[in-house]
Amino acid sequence: MAASNSTGAIMGTRMGCDVVAHTIPFAYSNSTAFKALTIPASAQKPVIVELSFATALTFNSGTTAKVGIGTTTSANELVNAQDIIAVTTGKTLALTQVLGLLVADTDIYLKFTETGTAATAGNGYVIVKLYTVNTASV
Repeated sequence: MAASNSTGAIMGTRMGCDVVAHTIPFAYSNSTAFKALTIPASAQKPVIVELSFATALTFNSGTTAKVGIGTTTSANELVNAQDIIAVTTGKTLALTQVLGLLVADTDIYLKFTETGTAATAGNGYVIVKLYTVNTASV
């Protein structure tokens, strides 16, 4: 039997995608929605977006500590007040929304909300992963 090498990637005209990750600082003091970034996309260069949250310092809100993520200053269209209080320092939480195919530039806004005793500490990073889509014809 002839030897073969099946461990490498097979290169061709339809390659995978590029992944770009943005980390956006987020803290208990972000109670007003702010524009975090604009995702560049078009019909010729569409992207898929994945969201997650990594805690650098555990939030100490009385009852809940929530991150909202949206496409307007309401900051709730994509992730509507996801509770992050249980995400302890050094841990990451996959957020509840993976965006479908974006084909136009899209603004992303973030906002912190809480219930119970007001937080005096807590911060982390919203992680926005952008996957470019290979639109080459087969």
